[in-house]
Amino acid sequence: MINERGSSATLVGGNAHTALQAEAPKGVEPEIQVLIVADPSSGREALIQALEEHPALRLIGTTVTLAQALAAVRDTRPDVVLVDEEVGGVNTLPLIKDLAMQFPDLVVVAVAEEERMDHIRAAMLAGARGFVTTPLRDRELSETLLQLYQLELDRRARIASPPPSLPTPERSLRGRIVAVYSPKGGVGKTMLATNLAIALRQKAGERVGVLDIHPQFGHVGLAMNIYGNYSLLDLVAHSDGLEQELVDEMMPAHISGVQVLLAPSEIERVDAIPPRALAGVLHQLRSMFHWILVDTWSVLTDMTLSVLDEADRILLVATPELSTLRDVRRFLNLAQSLDLSEDRFSVILNRADSGQLRRSAIEETLQLKIYAAIPDDEPLVTHSLNRGIPLVMNKKRNRVSRAILRLAEQLVAEVSEDAAVSSRNPLRRLLRWRER
Repeated sequence: MINERGSSATLVGGNAHTALQAEAPKGVEPEIQVLIVADPSSGREALIQALEEHPALRLIGTTVTLAQALAAVRDTRPDVVLVDEEVGGVNTLPLIKDLAMQFPDLVVVAVAEEERMDHIRAAMLAGARGFVTTPLRDRELSETLLQLYQLELDRRARIASPPPSLPTPERSLRGRIVAVYSPKGGVGKTMLATNLAIALRQKAGERVGVLDIHPQFGHVGLAMNIYGNYSLLDLVAHSDGLEQELVDEMMPAHISGVQVLLAPSEIERVDAIPPRALAGVLHQLRSMFHWILVDTWSVLTDMTLSVLDEADRILLVATPELSTLRDVRRFLNLAQSLDLSEDRFSVILNRADSGQLRRSAIEETLQLKIYAAIPDDEPLVTHSLNRGIPLVMNKKRNRVSRAILRLAEQLVAEVSEDAAVSSRNPLRRLLRWRER
């Protein structure tokens, strides 16, 4: 049942939305049609009120059962559906999956209490494009829906008129492998890896891949709101001879154009990844991508070490905390005994302005210069990661985004300079890398 606000009629079946999808007059912003699937409650009223406060969002109805929700979507063809955690005492995850499968152009958004991250994760895996938490924060609902719907419009535009595809790299290409590593968890590796991958794609216009090699709980897929049927396990199984077509199938393209290799979802199978096979995969991917960003695991397993061995550049992520800096310095000492040259390490100071330690003191502790500093904006970064919308895509003017974009420019410029130096004098190129 759909209760149309502003109308005393109760619509059951039929087409209640014949005129709503008509083309907007020229110069008038088209409305985003929103359907709510939720029980009558103060929470639903809060959603309705938030929708009414934004002129680009229009509530076309509500429904209170799962069966009626599917019928309502077929009849009204909304742009966005807000789905509460439960309806009539029934979990809505099956509904979210059905909506995602039957209506691929529909933006499905999960609604849940802030503490229910387990449901949110399950909803994202079921096919939700994003989520909002209750109680609602100021403008959170409208900002989320507008951003998600714009991403959907961009996706449709790419399908209808795809940009000229980048030429498939020749086998003579030797792409750059950039490992994002820290001996301490929770310092922002995934945030940096995903945003930097997109920034490199934006700045260089080249083929970029991002790999999640966390063998247990990788979050690259969540951070980029992208899911697929394949993971690192599947690609490693073909390590004897990778073909571009197979790689393109196993590494789905994010809306930014970055291709993503997801972490294994089956924890018990992570031991099936031989480090030598992983190194072979990375070596072969060099001929298919100009840039390969690898989000690594903090634990120094053979898998992690095989990535660090293969990497051209290791972005060593630290935060201005004594415990983190101690761990990073201890890792650098260990790296020397493992023949990991410090020449390949570049310290990235994340949340750079969140502590009391001065930059000079941090560099003295690490005995390395800070290559790039990313300022602190924890609320916005957390919000971005929870939404699955990287900051450099929708908050380019934010200071965190600007710092990451500058880092991408720096990396691209150095590759161009290296190429020029190498063409003139290979020895100078070696010496230049040792100076970094």
